[in-house]
Amino acid sequence: VIGIGMYTMARGGSQTGGIGIGYYAGRNNVGDYNIYLGYQSGYGTGSSPYSNGDNNIGMGYRSLYTVTTAESTVAIGRNALSKITTSNDNTAVGHLAGEEVTGWSNTAFGYGALASGVACEGNVAIGRNCVASINSGDYNVGIGYEACRSNYSAPTSYSIGIGYEACKVVEGTYNIGIGWRAGKVISSGADNTILGSGAGITLATGSNNLILGHDAAASSTSVSNEITLGDSNITKFRVPGINLTLPQISGTASSSTFLRGDGAWASGVSVLKVLKEFKVLQVPLV
Repeated sequence: VIGIGMYTMARGGSQTGGIGIGYYAGRNNVGDYNIYLGYQSGYGTGSSPYSNGDNNIGMGYRSLYTVTTAESTVAIGRNALSKITTSNDNTAVGHLAGEEVTGWSNTAFGYGALASGVACEGNVAIGRNCVASINSGDYNVGIGYEACRSNYSAPTSYSIGIGYEACKVVEGTYNIGIGWRAGKVISSGADNTILGSGAGITLATGSNNLILGHDAAASSTSVSNEITLGDSNITKFRVPGINLTLPQISGTASSSTFLRGDGAWASGVSVLKVLKEFKVLQVPLV
């Protein structure tokens, strides 16, 4: 064991392979193969059996400050994972990264990333303040500034936000927002998939929506079970594999009309005529 600094690695015992550098670094460590660098990094508990977790790395002011039995945990940055006690396999790099985390198997990179996660599990946060207010939410992914930050009092689980402020305030579960501010204000809505820069930026409480394309917007903030493809600048729908192209639609639909291939509504038609129009029925009509 190597200790450099006042009361560094001072608990003694039979620990093996430890390194402590800094005032009170690893003060109560009795575990093996731990590295604590910085003021009170890995300070631990002063009560028996002390801090007996193994294979931890703490670098920075009070990183892994309350560690007890946690193992295989890495904390680099001021107060990084400072509240971890018994949970294993967490990694946090950045000022205040994972500061309040007490749960298992979380990964946080960036200033304040996962900072207010508490009893959370399996989250990935990469970027400043992303997944920061997740509290007890589990299995979320946030990549980008404040992506999937969530709401501390109503945290999400199983959501993904990739991009600047994507799914920033999400509360509902199983939401996906990919792109600049995609799904930024989704709150209680769930099961939404939003792809594109600025897509679904006003959707808040609606659920089970699919929104694709730059600036594509839901029909309202609370709509559910809707598919939106593109913004108002898109004037043609095309599926080349089946040779389908729909131009800009004119006229108004009703219960007695159908959409023709040229984008116009045909009126006063029967089912047989509809089939004929789309060349499904090849026999002459009477």
